[in-house]
Amino acid sequence: MGYSAEIGQDAALPCLLVSEAPNSNPFGFVMQKVVGREIHNLYGVSTRQALFPRADLRFLVEVARNAAVSTDRLHKKRLVIGDISGRNLMVRENGTVCWIDADSFLIGELNFTAICELATPEWTAPELQENRHSKSPRLPAHDAFGLAVLIFQLLMLGRHPFQGRFTGTGDTPEIPTSISKRWYAHAGFPGIPFHRTIGTPLIEHVGDQLQGLFLKAFTTDDPLKRPTASDWIPALENLAKNLCRCPQLATHYHFRGLTKCPWCAVMPEFGHEDPFSGAGPIQAGFDDLEREVAAARNSLCAIPSYPNRIFAPAPAPAIRTWQPPKPIGLVGFFAPQTSRRKQTEDMKLQIEKQRSVAVQALTRNLDLQRTLLQQIESGCQNLTSLAQRAESVFNVISLRRSAKLEYERKAVEQQRRNYLARRRLKVGDVSGIGSVRVSQLNGHGIFTAADISRRAIMQLSGFGPASVSGLLAWQTSVRMSFKQQPIPNDQGQIDLLVKEFLRSEKARFDKEQRQFKTSIDAIISKATIVAGEAAKFQQEIDQANVNLLAIEVTLKKLS
Repeated sequence: MGYSAEIGQDAALPCLLVSEAPNSNPFGFVMQKVVGREIHNLYGVSTRQALFPRADLRFLVEVARNAAVSTDRLHKKRLVIGDISGRNLMVRENGTVCWIDADSFLIGELNFTAICELATPEWTAPELQENRHSKSPRLPAHDAFGLAVLIFQLLMLGRHPFQGRFTGTGDTPEIPTSISKRWYAHAGFPGIPFHRTIGTPLIEHVGDQLQGLFLKAFTTDDPLKRPTASDWIPALENLAKNLCRCPQLATHYHFRGLTKCPWCAVMPEFGHEDPFSGAGPIQAGFDDLEREVAAARNSLCAIPSYPNRIFAPAPAPAIRTWQPPKPIGLVGFFAPQTSRRKQTEDMKLQIEKQRSVAVQALTRNLDLQRTLLQQIESGCQNLTSLAQRAESVFNVISLRRSAKLEYERKAVEQQRRNYLARRRLKVGDVSGIGSVRVSQLNGHGIFTAADISRRAIMQLSGFGPASVSGLLAWQTSVRMSFKQQPIPNDQGQIDLLVKEFLRSEKARFDKEQRQFKTSIDAIISKATIVAGEAAKFQQEIDQANVNLLAIEVTLKKLS
């Protein structure tokens, strides 16, 4: 029983024998009780939100590191875990881990020559697939493959590294088949017929170091070249040191070298639901709720001052001297008097025509100015209506009422999610779903009623309409048996929701107000240009009038 003391908290092994007398044959043994949850409850999105509601990426990285540390310590003690899966590593609330189901352990192996009869295909190395595990000695390198799969699932929202969108011909291969062919879905190699599936972040989000380890772990032909448990420890520690918070959502942490948050990018594929929605309370941004609501309301109710009419710039005074238009012919100094009169009359007609064109242009210009003024008035009315809506929306009482309804809705939804996450799918729950199908579902991260969705099931080969309908019907029956529990009135959480609503509504109102103001400013800018053109037309009219007076004087002299 010395091994139990040596490996401490890393694995649950027998620690004492039970017998009737000190020298009699034992009839049982004592093991430590491991308090925690199977690791699939952590990397599965729905179960994590229900059972690890405050877990964010920092916690997931820490658990991945602890899994690597624990495995490394076991290997250094010449102990092989054997059958690794999402159900034989327990995660405690503080993020430490412990391996269970020790019936698959190979203990005290000097040269690692023992056979392990147990294997879960979705976590079994390629060289052990197709039942070769029952004939090949189990090595630490084989444990390293299962460990790499678990680390990948922790960092990739529960997705299996050999699960993706199949681009080949025929039916989508099962995960064990893809493992045996080393079809790592995120390798990016031309010969691998898989692409990233919906709801999976880009592999680049883990950084170059971890990305390289995953590639080596899942594509190497030589198990001895596979990253060991100790290889993962510094890479995960480096990731933990370089996590930063997303500026948009406080629940999101990501690698510092990224230009955008991978979780925000993948949210549309989750139906715009946050995969880390339960990761702790949103930090309140203000101390005084009443003051903040009032400030938001007042900023939207203040209407800027806009002109109620357009003043055309005063035109420059007309030149009070003769300014003939472009000549239509030379008027000779010695031309006969009748010829000079004809030339002057023709010039008068030309000036009158030019004045008429300028008058028409000014008329159109003033009509356009009136239209622009109406548009400005309409924009101001929009701003006034926006301010009136802000008066009713930015009200503490109404905001608290809405927040309380949302708080109760979320609480009931969380209760329901927790209830579904605790109902594990077992053989016999659904007609036609036996142990092989349950294992296949588990390999795709479907363990409980909370994990079942039509889209997730339809992606699996071999599951026809009858199987899908049966699983969905079982999920519905579980959901129908849910009974709502009393919801505590947590005013602090309600006020946090009020602040959430306030920020959201303020951003929406601000955007609408900016659009109205931008539109009004653009109209005023255009109106200023139009007013300047009006001054030019008026100046042309005034100058034409001066010229016509001069021509009249000339004609009188020639008569």
